[in-house]
Amino acid sequence: MGNNNIKKIDINVLICGTARSGKTTFLKQLKIIYNIDINLDIYRILRFNILIGFKELINIYNDTYTNNNRKNIYIKYKKSIEYINLKYDDIFDSVTIKHFRKLWLSSYIQYIWSKRHKHKEITILHLDYCMDNIERISYGFGTPTVMDILLSRSQTTGKSEIIIKNSINKHIKFTDVGGQRSKRRNWNIIVDNPKVIIFFVSLADYNLSTYRSDISLMSESLEIWEDVITKKEFEKCIYILILNKIDIFTEKIKLYDFNISFPDYKGDNQDPIQMSKYIKNLYVDIFLKYKNIIYLQTNIICALNTNHAKIIFNSMESSLKAQILPYNKLL
Repeated sequence: MGNNNIKKIDINVLICGTARSGKTTFLKQLKIIYNIDINLDIYRILRFNILIGFKELINIYNDTYTNNNRKNIYIKYKKSIEYINLKYDDIFDSVTIKHFRKLWLSSYIQYIWSKRHKHKEITILHLDYCMDNIERISYGFGTPTVMDILLSRSQTTGKSEIIIKNSINKHIKFTDVGGQRSKRRNWNIIVDNPKVIIFFVSLADYNLSTYRSDISLMSESLEIWEDVITKKEFEKCIYILILNKIDIFTEKIKLYDFNISFPDYKGDNQDPIQMSKYIKNLYVDIFLKYKNIIYLQTNIICALNTNHAKIIFNSMESSLKAQILPYNKLL
């Protein structure tokens, strides 16, 4: 069961990793599993997701198409493009839906959408889901579904935390500290004396670069991983490494050559599990430079899958029982 009013915390868990790696989705899954109030206006978030998603696609279109092509397309979709560019609220009516649908069905938007995993600027990767449900989302019909909750995307500001009572009545606090670069410097001071660190990696980022452009998102994640495991404040922690988004990764490797990002990889270029294990070993090798392997568990998951979220929680509990119990008598 979940109870965020509990003052006595037995175990602190820090959830960290780069932005968009799945930390917040995992926290939502825990809330769903333990019947904790999500306490968010999910439909409103999804409406803003739709608006942001279309503005991202329009911006890429402006940067991609030649002047002549852009002019021809702009004439055809001028009213819809201008309507969306000038819209900043989440009040959707029949006119709004009409403009979104017109652009969504256009060949140029569909072409850019088909290349969405190539563009780091596209953050709303569930826009197709939103468009399939646009009337329900626009008018707020009914109670949001589990998938609505999991896919709704809003940036974590500050920290987000929940408290769960486990099977032996110990209170575990999970804290998601946000993955934006500006947040990372505070990870070690936001959570007091964490006993477990869950580090999320987005497998889907293997072919994307950071905004610094001189480093890939995966390389940045590896740098952060090394920084986390070498912090003095985290010296006695148990680590759970989560390689997330195996579903997107499985599709992406069909389109974007894995070897371009990882030229040293010699395995099967059509085997997502083999390739994800290669990425996992990059993190494990760094871990072994500083710590004993008994303090690390790894999982390859899709955070949208509730059963996978349960696997992470069970993995954490088994680690605590097997490794911490003899030393700290926590459980």
